[in-house]
Amino acid sequence: MIPKIRLITEKDSYRLTGDGADIEIANRLLRAIELRGLSKHTVRSYGFDMVIIFRWMHRTERKLKPLTDADLMELIAAQRTAKAAAKTINRRLLVSRILYRYAYNKEIPSAPGVSRAARHYIGQKYDPYLGIFTVRRAGKLKLSVKDDSKLIEPLTATQVNELLRLTTRYRDTLIVLLMLFCGLRSHEILSLRLVSMDLRERSIRIMGKGR
Repeated sequence: MIPKIRLITEKDSYRLTGDGADIEIANRLLRAIELRGLSKHTVRSYGFDMVIIFRWMHRTERKLKPLTDADLMELIAAQRTAKAAAKTINRRLLVSRILYRYAYNKEIPSAPGVSRAARHYIGQKYDPYLGIFTVRRAGKLKLSVKDDSKLIEPLTATQVNELLRLTTRYRDTLIVLLMLFCGLRSHEILSLRLVSMDLRERSIRIMGKGR
């Protein structure tokens, strides 16, 4: 029987439910992230990803310490079956490596049968300051899946005017204008308060990503 692993809030902090040394390590990592001052959104994102990772580990009878890159390939396969997006899979691979590094102060071991992206040869690389010393290239690339970038098509002037025509309240119009012309994200809009606005200075204080 797979134990119920969930992310809960306890005393204004996030933690995972469940038993075992691996869950304890995960909860210590969440606390360490909070102590670093990262936003609650970031901590919650780490927590949800670790819930998915631990549920997969319990379902496949895996433990944290023996994990290798070959195991991460199986995690990729499970996430593909669950129809997870490429960005989501890569983020969960990253969280797996962060959790392992936090627990054992080393990287997840390599293993045979793992396919990684190959580096493109672009010649020797020199230091950015004097330009006379060659810089040693980093080691092998981390395991990841291909992420097809989506081309974002901006709204046309006609579409913008139609959107503004449909807004009937000043608040809604302000939200649309802030997102269109100032590039605010949805969570930045939701975090706005009256104290965020300084009418005298004609400015708005925005708490950006990770704040």
